[in-house]
Amino acid sequence: MSNICYICYNNKFCKNLKCNNCIEVICLDCCNKLKSRRTIYSENNIKIKFKCPNCRTNNEKEIETFDLNELQVIYKNNLIQYINAYNNNTFYEKEIEKLNECIHILINENIKIKKENLNLMENNINIINKNNDLNEQNDKLIDNTKKILDINNKNLKNYYNLLDRYKKHLKISV
Repeated sequence: MSNICYICYNNKFCKNLKCNNCIEVICLDCCNKLKSRRTIYSENNIKIKFKCPNCRTNNEKEIETFDLNELQVIYKNNLIQYINAYNNNTFYEKEIEKLNECIHILINENIKIKKENLNLMENNINIINKNNDLNEQNDKLIDNTKKILDINNKNLKNYYNLLDRYKKHLKISV
């Protein structure tokens, strides 16, 4: 068995990174590049946690078992991850500030739109009321026009009746 990492075939493997399930062993560089790799701190113990790339078994390795050179690589990796997380956090804080500004702008716009909507609703209510008034006036005018038509019809009948009487009277007198 060679002491070369089975993933990259460039580095010497780290005996502390031997999988608990299969016999494969990887180097620290490859372990640090794994998406599943985590550094865990619990109850005064620091552990390296990763999934074996070969069999997908979860592995946890105590950091005390690593030698000084390996610890330096682990420390460097953790420091890089911390700096990246800090930079991401700073970036996200700025993005959150921008989003909060946008939220305030949207809230103010929403308030303006609600006021405009209320004004439009008031105008609509006024228009509806005026329309109702006009409808009432129109109904009264229609009723009055019907009455006038009725009166005109009666007057027309009376006129024809009078005309007929007049004609009869003229015939008799001649």
